[in-house]
Order: sequence, then C-alpha cells, then structure tokens
Amino acid sequence: LVLTLIDQSLALGTMAFLCFILGLAYSCPDFIRLKQNFVLGSMVEGMGCFLCLLVGGTQFGPPLSKWFLPLAALFGTGFMIASSMKDYKDFKGDFECDITTFYVFMVKRGWSLQRTNYLVSLLLSAIMVVPCMMLFFTGMAVHLVILVAAVAVIPGIMMVALPPVSAVKYGLLSIIVYFI
Repeated sequence: LVLTLIDQSLALGTMAFLCFILGLAYSCPDFIRLKQNFVLGSMVEGMGCFLCLLVGGTQFGPPLSKWFLPLAALFGTGFMIASSMKDYKDFKGDFECDITTFYVFMVKRGWSLQRTNYLVSLLLSAIMVVPCMMLFFTGMAVHLVILVAAVAVIPGIMMVALPPVSAVKYGLLSIIVYFI
C-alpha cells in the first residue's frame, strides 16, 4: 500500500511538473511563448488536457479501461480544436497585430472568417461525436449515447449561429457540460 501511494504521488508530481513546464512555455514572455504560434499553442493546450485526464485516471489505480488512453487522446485532440474557438471573438485585434491564430492563418490564405468558423465548428463536433460511437460499442444504453451525441453537436451549432462573443461563451459552456 505504501509503495502504491508513493508511485501514485510520484506520477502525480511528475504530471504536475509537466503541466507547469507546458504552462511556462506557453505564456511566459521571457521563455518560448508557444501561444504565439497557433499550432504549437493548440498542441500545448491539448497536451494539458490529456495530462489532466491522465492524472485523474491514475487516481483510480489499475486496471484502467482499455478505452481510457484512446479517449484521453481524443479529448486532448478535441481540446486542441476547441482552444482555437476562443480566437474567433478576437480575430480583428489578432489580425491587426499580426498574431497568428488559426482564424488569421486561414483568412490570410483566402478563406473567409465565416468559412473558417464553419470548419472549426465541424471539426469540433466530429471529434466530440466519436466517443459517442465508442460508448455505443462498449454497451452503453442507446438513449444515453443519443443524449451525449446531442450535447456534442451543440457547440458546433452555437459557433455557427451566434455572434462571436456569445458563440465562444456558450460554445465553451456546452463543451464543459459535455466533458462532465
């Protein structure tokens, strides 16, 4: 029991340290500041989500479900995409200050802001529906799978239908509900 607690504490401490280093690399002005590059910034945010899920999963001890790591990776990927949602409302300022977000990157390549937003919404909804299929194939009740799938599509609909600030606010809220 003591060795198990030490192993869990070591794993938890290591993951917390990795999250600290990622956070430092993401936003510290005198360090790397990865958030200035939308690809690296999104990857750091997705990795942070993945590490948080790993920390949570290790607290239950073995055996973890065979679906745990693929789902954690999928949620990390979804969080990478969702992290670009927050840039939708800041597009004008980011464009003027030449801050490369996904929206600025795509608009500079000839895409409209609305079309780029459709793409982000579609990718996010698709990533969020995949776990629903996994739940279905693992034997979860069909009505619960349909409920989770409905919640998964809401962020995409909100991102397309609402003005930027409201879209981001309610889209992120629905993603939080989805994770819960």
